[in-house]
Amino acid sequence: MSGHEGKQLNTAELACRHEDLLQRVGQLTRSLHESLRELGLDKIIQRVASDDIPEARDRLLYVARMTEQAAQRVLNATDAASPLQEAIEHDTALFLAELKRTQGALSLDLVARLTAHLEKSQESARQTRAHLLDIMMAQDFQDLTGQVIKKVTELGHSLE
Repeated sequence: MSGHEGKQLNTAELACRHEDLLQRVGQLTRSLHESLRELGLDKIIQRVASDDIPEARDRLLYVARMTEQAAQRVLNATDAASPLQEAIEHDTALFLAELKRTQGALSLDLVARLTAHLEKSQESARQTRAHLLDIMMAQDFQDLTGQVIKKVTELGHSLE
């Protein structure tokens, strides 16, 4: 027997072993499928793969999209409102200081009412700015929930 014939024999043996392995895998697959069918799990798995997972994925994507849009609107509003509040606070402080300096030229009743109003406006502007900052900080959750939802949808897609 030459070296070439030995290679053919080895190749033939490998082909036979490969075919035997494929037959065993096929038998295991059939056995698993039959067991799943006997337990009624094949229909459940099919329903989950074809209906439940895609529906859950679509819902999670919708939640992520809506949450992201809401967060963006809040952040935009906060960015727009903060400078306005700062300007109100600053202008009110200047006006209040000037009003206090010129009290003698105005009626005491008017000065008292304007002073009270401006002090209240100044404090309201400070509080509003603090609330806007709280709103902005609260939006951090969106980034985290968005990441989690995207991971779940990727998992669902992989399972599908």
